[in-house]
Amino acid sequence: MEGVANNIREKWLTVTAEEAEYDRGLTAPALFALIDMVNAFDDAFTAAKRARNAADFNDLEHFAVRLLYTDGRPSALAKTMSEQFTEIAVDEYQDTNAVQDAIFRALSRDETNLFMVGDVKQSIYGFRLADPSIFLEKYRSFGEVADAADGQPRRVVLGQNFRSRAAVLDACNYLFAAVMGETVGDLVYTDKEALHLGADYYPESGNARYKTEVLLVDADGLGEDDDAPDKTELEARLAAKRIRALLDEGFPVTDKQTGRLRPVTPGDIVILLRSPRSKAPTYIAELERIGVTASAEQRGGLLETAEVGTMVSLLSVIDNPRQDVDLIGVMRSPLFGFTEQELADIRLVDRKISYYDALLQSRTDFPKVETFLQRLDFLRTFACDQPVYRLLWEIYDQTGALGLYGALPNGAQRQSNLLTFFERARSFEGQGFRGLFDFVRLLRGMLEQGEDFQTVGAEATGGAVRILSIHKSKGLEFPVVIVADCAKQFNDSDLKEPVLVHQNLGFGSKCRDRDRGVQYDTAERIAVSVQMRREMISEELRVLYVAMTRAKEKLILTAATGSLRNSLKKWSLLASLDELPQYAMGAARTPLAWILTPLLRHPCARAFREEYAPEVPEHGTDNDAFTLKVYYPSDLQPQETEILRFEDRETGDCTVQPHFDYPHAYLADLPSKLTATGVGRGYRADEAAEQTPPPRKEVQLRAPLFEQGEKKLTPAEVGTAHHLFMQFCDFDAACAPNGVENELNRLAEKKILSTEQAYAVDKRKIERFFASDLYKTFMAENKVRREFKFSVLVPVQAYFPVAADAPEENVLLQGVIDCLIETGDGFVILDFKTDRIKKGGAVERAEQYRPQLAAYARAVHEIYGRPVRACVLYFFHTGDTEWVSLDET
Repeated sequence: MEGVANNIREKWLTVTAEEAEYDRGLTAPALFALIDMVNAFDDAFTAAKRARNAADFNDLEHFAVRLLYTDGRPSALAKTMSEQFTEIAVDEYQDTNAVQDAIFRALSRDETNLFMVGDVKQSIYGFRLADPSIFLEKYRSFGEVADAADGQPRRVVLGQNFRSRAAVLDACNYLFAAVMGETVGDLVYTDKEALHLGADYYPESGNARYKTEVLLVDADGLGEDDDAPDKTELEARLAAKRIRALLDEGFPVTDKQTGRLRPVTPGDIVILLRSPRSKAPTYIAELERIGVTASAEQRGGLLETAEVGTMVSLLSVIDNPRQDVDLIGVMRSPLFGFTEQELADIRLVDRKISYYDALLQSRTDFPKVETFLQRLDFLRTFACDQPVYRLLWEIYDQTGALGLYGALPNGAQRQSNLLTFFERARSFEGQGFRGLFDFVRLLRGMLEQGEDFQTVGAEATGGAVRILSIHKSKGLEFPVVIVADCAKQFNDSDLKEPVLVHQNLGFGSKCRDRDRGVQYDTAERIAVSVQMRREMISEELRVLYVAMTRAKEKLILTAATGSLRNSLKKWSLLASLDELPQYAMGAARTPLAWILTPLLRHPCARAFREEYAPEVPEHGTDNDAFTLKVYYPSDLQPQETEILRFEDRETGDCTVQPHFDYPHAYLADLPSKLTATGVGRGYRADEAAEQTPPPRKEVQLRAPLFEQGEKKLTPAEVGTAHHLFMQFCDFDAACAPNGVENELNRLAEKKILSTEQAYAVDKRKIERFFASDLYKTFMAENKVRREFKFSVLVPVQAYFPVAADAPEENVLLQGVIDCLIETGDGFVILDFKTDRIKKGGAVERAEQYRPQLAAYARAVHEIYGRPVRACVLYFFHTGDTEWVSLDET
């Protein structure tokens, strides 16, 4: 505790012995109660496991220790067993915990035949209780081979690295020699701990292109509008851009089989993230945008995947088809490919029955439904006398599931998931359980309890960039490694808990003084927090070391930050010193601090220093392993062009097919369809309006419903109510005395109008329309089509002049005409408007609707080949009728 206390800030050292004793008096009862509760839980849990004759992995370790030790010394059993082993070799010794180390020592002969291999710089499993101090104690106490006497423990330094090129090793040595030490990393990074080149099979020529790249995105002042990319998206775009460049230039990497250089493939590249679960989809999307396939490690369980989830639903439907959600999900899946419109049409057969019954009723009308039901009937019959795994394989065979899902993005992993699910089904039958019902019940129970099967990673096919967590990459190697998200802040949420527990220092808790009504940190909690943070920071530095040392030939570090200049103000002061102080390196909050602080004084940062840190002097060094470049959001516009690459399988030669600049590329920015109401106001606004409500410039708070007395509709909702009435009312009945009120009641009873909508319809305004000359002398004498829906192809240049040189291109024009009136010499279009206009304002307002009416007229002419005589607008608010003349169509 005394050593830790030296690291506590001075203001905390003012705590007196009396104050500390007072705090302990308040916290001790709660801590003792916590200890008693944990012991009671341990006893109860142990009893429950014994009752079931069960044990977990931790139990096995502790049982072994109890058997191998008596009064703290190796037992007779341990001595007997130790005679069975000539040598005991332990790999990855830096990840050993105290229990495991005790077992190794008990089984060895006074540790004289114990051979341990490890690298403490790669100890990154603190969350599994790995204790690097065990390794360090031996590393520091054992003598060198030349100095150790016979029979004494000795240390053998394996300093040569046979994996990586010199540029990768030089980059790692430069950074960690500057940053790593006793306080941060638990080890001083001297020449003895450095990585020395041992791979003599790499050609010496062209080494400049293998320099380690540090690529930064300066996102300061990044736009805040909805369309602006965030920092993760920009960094993912940068990584994708660099990968695309490596592939297009045919970046040479060494072939593992032949030892000769060949062009890099996507399978040679890995992106390492500290926490890939939330960010991997963004990287995959950006890579796929530029035509590069990518795959991420599967973090969720097997049942959470889309392909296995579909199989679970299908098994449930085979067991009981009257489950609407599962049935519709299966039909909508790639296995059967029903569209949303087809599913809706089936539902409309009869809304009051189950969806399965609706399927049965519609099988004669829809051939696709008949095919689906025949396959379902076969599978239900097959399931009656077959084990689940055979049923599952029959499903795979009948539907082609492995091929379908294998053709989707990340197809290899999807196929692996389906095959793993098949093996789980076979294991289920092998354990004495039988039957589809029991298997489905097991799966449903697992989902309800939050349980799941573990996924199994697919074998790399060489065709996809892999995205892995740094922990998953440990022990692996890749020709090209991109260590991304280096600006991510360390997760110190564990240090914010009210009670902290350290394996050596014990408990440190907050103190709650009820008499004074305050809560504060005790000296013990501060000490534990300081020590735990020091250990956390050391492990984070080792995580960075592991990530960087995965690279064989090319290492790229990327980071996107919106506070680069502010951070560099602090880092530049440190970079100006001859040596970076350990206390400052221990205060780092991101890996980027450890990367940029040493690099600020590196020759590669000359241009960077001029803009960001001109006060930092350049420290002389012969290290030439880095290139440093800064990007801005404007440099990272989305890149859509896919470059086709072809590789000769026999020679390995790679050719690049140059992309073709399509002369009408601007057409990609034009919409494929256009609504008549959107004509004249910009198609982007129109497309957005189809998916989301328009933004409200001013928010008006309504009174609570209990104060309103009744629900009030918005003006737009009132307008919708009037249009619904005009769409569904009986015109002849509405003309009669009290006809409008009677029609309102009828439509409300049939649920066509809600009670609120019927109440909102202004009967006086409707009656005025039916009494107008427009209706009595014109509409009543001609054929009227209400709610005339249309979809026609029209020349795109009619609405987008930029496409004048592409007369063959069309756009789909869609819309709904309130009333289409057919006369002897053509059509008249009637559009109802509920706009609130002033008396006499109809003429001006009608001009605003001229583009919409012209689109209506073009569509009618395209459909019928007859002219549109005129268009007329009827304004309910004022009762005005405004005729709009159009050029003959």
